[in-house]
Amino acid sequence: MVTTYGLTETCGGIAYDGRLFEDTAVRIGSGGEIQVQGPTLMNGYRHDAAATADAFTLDGWLRTGDAGELDEDAALHVRGRLDDAIRTGAETVWPQEVESAIRHHPKVADVAIAGRPDPEWGARVVAFVVPSRGTDPPSLEELRDHAAERLARFKCPRELVLVEEIPRTASGKLRREALP
Repeated sequence: MVTTYGLTETCGGIAYDGRLFEDTAVRIGSGGEIQVQGPTLMNGYRHDAAATADAFTLDGWLRTGDAGELDEDAALHVRGRLDDAIRTGAETVWPQEVESAIRHHPKVADVAIAGRPDPEWGARVVAFVVPSRGTDPPSLEELRDHAAERLARFKCPRELVLVEEIPRTASGKLRREALP
């Protein structure tokens, strides 16, 4: 399996297994945002100068809206969408990381993680779970214990919402904004 990364604005993939395509450059901007330059980058949005100006830095790098980091070998590691990050207390939780930790629980058929307002912490981590068997759904404590084997405890869900399905696009991409 090969992990790929790219956007419509880059005309498809720009990195395979963290390795950038030839002549493609990535830098990490403020807030950990991945910014891109290269030969496959779009010139702009058709007939939308304002959106084009918002999409690029003043020096011509595309703002992806994704968070990531470059390791010591210059390999790109994508954390997730900046607007999906959950700020709980003084910590940042990436939903994809929590989903990956919970997805393999035997009582979980599908999962999505999102932040919801919390009066004490700013936001709390919420797990939306489709149970493998409706007659025996996982408990919040089961999921927290399972996730804590792989993650720091503060990243584990503080709320569980059982759902019949996770909202996805026709291509299977999670529609996080459509979660209840």
